[in-house]
This record gives sequence, structure tokens and C-alpha cells, in this order.
Amino acid sequence: MTTSILRLGLCLLALGLLCSATVSASVITYSDLTDFVNDTSATLHPFAAGLFLDVGESLISSGVTYTPISPAFRIGTSAHPNMGFTPQLGLSGPEDMDVKFASAFDFGFSIFQPTDESLCGAVCVEDTFTVTLFNGSSSVGSFTFNPADDVAEFHGYVSTVAFNRAAIRDLTGNIDNEFFGTFFTGESPSVPGTVPEPASMVLAATGLGGGLLRRIRGRARRS
Repeated sequence: MTTSILRLGLCLLALGLLCSATVSASVITYSDLTDFVNDTSATLHPFAAGLFLDVGESLISSGVTYTPISPAFRIGTSAHPNMGFTPQLGLSGPEDMDVKFASAFDFGFSIFQPTDESLCGAVCVEDTFTVTLFNGSSSVGSFTFNPADDVAEFHGYVSTVAFNRAAIRDLTGNIDNEFFGTFFTGESPSVPGTVPEPASMVLAATGLGGGLLRRIRGRARRS
């Protein structure tokens, strides 16, 4: 009997550790901003133009923290007729940044990839991006896309599992400019069947497993 309880406790602890690394979630992706707004309770997080942030600095605006992972980024405006959103956030190196916010089920943003070298700031290159959603260190989902040229493009994500950070990474690693804007987050579940935050599941599994192991140790001391 004690051996069976020990095995169960170890299994629950292992489950807790596994949940801390990755969490199974269903994520609906959106390419239409209007549909995303209509289907969710997501809120737009505006930021002011004319700001410049160096490496290690973060922009905190409207409850969202934007942190460049590569060189500094600048927030400004562009006269390109197809940009579609203003102001824009642009990085001076590869477009790698973390976007942190309160626990959310919805996240979205717009991106613009120019072909005009006066906007690219270098030779324009077709870039590939990943967006990975995290709750703490737990990955909720990861998505890859190639932005279209010279048109504003929206990317929205609606998850059944809560998350609090989006890691945007430029897989191509080029220094030509892409521009970001219209960041949204939604704190209320938009999809039926949402589940607790990963941290809650980890605590439940590891707590139960730890309790069983303590029970076994107590029996061993009494015997």
C-alpha cells in the first residue's frame, strides 16, 4: 500500500514539473482585426509617439510592458499610405521583444513590413516571425508567420489557457525595419471551456504529490 502511494506521489510531482514547462491549450488565430474585436473583450493599449528606448529599457503604457530583446526601439509615425495604424513601434535591430501584461486570454497586434528602403533603414528582407505565449515560464502556444509586403497585417490569438507574456522573435535576424502597433489584450475568457491558469494546475499537482510523500515519511518515522 505504501509503495502504491509513493508511486502516486512521485507521479503527481512529475506532473507538476511537466506542467511548469508546457501547458496544453487550444488557441484560435485571427487575421481580421474587426472579427477579433467583435469576438473578444480585448482592449486596445495605446502608446505615445516620439519615444526612444535603449537596450535594457522598457516602455510601460496602459498596463502593458514592452521590452526590446535586441537593440533599442523607437515609437514614431510613418507617412506610408498603407501603414494602416499609428503610432508605430520599430526596433533598430532584429525585431525581438517581449510584451508583458496582466493575465489574459486574448492577445493581438498589427505589423507592417515595408519594401521601401527609406523605411527599412537597410536592404529590405522578407522576415519570418514567431509569437510564443507564456504564463510565467510555461509555454501556452507558439505560432510562425511571414508578414505580407507593404500592407498592415493583424495577428490575434484567443486561448483557452490564460497567459501573461508574448515573446515576438524575428527568426531571420535582419536589421531591416518592421513596424508594430494596435496591441490588444483581453482578460476575460472568450472561448467556452477555458481552464485555470497553468500556475494553478502546477500548484495543485505538486501540492497533492508533496502531501502524499509527507504522509509516507510520517508513517515511516512511526514504524
